Amino acid sequence: MKLDEICDLLHIGRNSYGRWERGEVEITPSMNLLVHNLIEKVPDARVNLLQNERTVAIQKANVSLLEQYISFGEYIREVIAATRLMPDVVCALLNIEPTDLAKIENNEFAPDKISPEVTARIVQFFGLTLDNLKKLLNATLSVFDMKNSVTTVHARSTCYDAKGSAVQTSSVNKILEKLAQKKGGSQEQKQVSEEYLAKVKTALERLEKAGE
Repeated sequence: MKLDEICDLLHIGRNSYGRWERGEVEITPSMNLLVHNLIEKVPDARVNLLQNERTVAIQKANVSLLEQYISFGEYIREVIAATRLMPDVVCALLNIEPTDLAKIENNEFAPDKISPEVTARIVQFFGLTLDNLKKLLNATLSVFDMKNSVTTVHARSTCYDAKGSAVQTSSVNKILEKLAQKKGGSQEQKQVSEEYLAKVKTALERLEKAGE
């Protein structure tokens, strides 16, 4: 939203809003009420600003998503889309760079190459269990192995800059995810290492202890 739009919704001037942002004034109950009125008028703001609303939305999305055979990256993309979370908000709360989040979403990392601490924060943020995580990472292994077996990809594109490359990477990943889904019941499917899962569990326990 533009500054003028926010000020109009809050019924305050640009200078007053600037002082709020800079922390130059104390937030009073009446000012809090104005902010909550803003949240009511902008539905997406609720899930991005209020933890309880975000938790409920994620839990609702998990009901259907976790029943599917999908990769870790696809799960993150789908839950963000379903809850209308802003990627910048997710990155800030997970303490992760947007480029790294994009790579995880596109399954560019082998599952055991993602930092256990980062994976633990994702597990905690999205309310996953370790069993959920194991299933998602096993599916990711299938996608990652397929990527390693692809030597050349021909794509028709009118854009060859970094943005075009990112779009192509995302498209190829989605195609391979669909192929992996068809092989979901294969007995030859690789499994993520128990050692890596143990490291994630340890990192998760540290997070939970720190939050007490």
